[in-house]
Amino acid sequence: MKALAGMVSIALLAGACSNGLDAGAADWQPSDAPPALLELNERIEDLANERSTAGSPIIAVSQFDGFDAVDDTIDDGIHPSVSGEDKLASTWVESLAPILAAHPNAEPSVLLLGDSITHNHYRAVLWRSLQEQGHRFDLIGTQNSFPVRVAVDDLSYDGVSFDTDHEGHIGWTANEILVGSEWDPAGGGGLEEWLGGYTPDIVALHIGTNDLVIGELTPAEIATDIGEVVDRLRLSNPDVAVLVAQIIPYIPIAEPAE
Repeated sequence: MKALAGMVSIALLAGACSNGLDAGAADWQPSDAPPALLELNERIEDLANERSTAGSPIIAVSQFDGFDAVDDTIDDGIHPSVSGEDKLASTWVESLAPILAAHPNAEPSVLLLGDSITHNHYRAVLWRSLQEQGHRFDLIGTQNSFPVRVAVDDLSYDGVSFDTDHEGHIGWTANEILVGSEWDPAGGGGLEEWLGGYTPDIVALHIGTNDLVIGELTPAEIATDIGEVVDRLRLSNPDVAVLVAQIIPYIPIAEPAE
């Protein structure tokens, strides 16, 4: 059932078009976001406030604020457009930069973790922005690919090649990030397996969109799964810093007319 739900999620995310979005989307306001998304983002902030420690900060990063579900997404109303990628990257940089600057490791390992929004978007812009600021870091992950839209001049900076390592998995839910997914063509994986091969110092996690689109779990249950992802990361590295995104808004796919 989980595998089927994941495949349905991919179909929804890839197959939606502008004609299938809710009426009035062109006048989208933050208050128009699905109530479940707004609740999930509130619970993510609560999670960060309750679990953060001096040694292992858990930081809620609002990728929702300032993000327009119409102007900053492609025609499916879910995945970020070029402007959306710029906003995602800029917000991540704002939170990552001070952590990188103060980190005791000269070249801390950074894990970009999530679903297709991580797999296909923003990573090159983020990497280049941090390079331009002079930060040293190593992107890690079992996945090794370029984002789907990236300009040639984004592929290197000052003679340094773009680091393609990441842990973004198309169609995955928060629970699948933790335990893996049998149907994933990139390999089942999950943190239980991946953390045997690397230990992140810093994690940027954007997850929950597929959970909400599939609609089988409440925001509270999704937040619990995200909390378990954080716990597993801390088990691997008690000093890990985890930036947990309050996720970008999306436009719900309209129900077919009867």
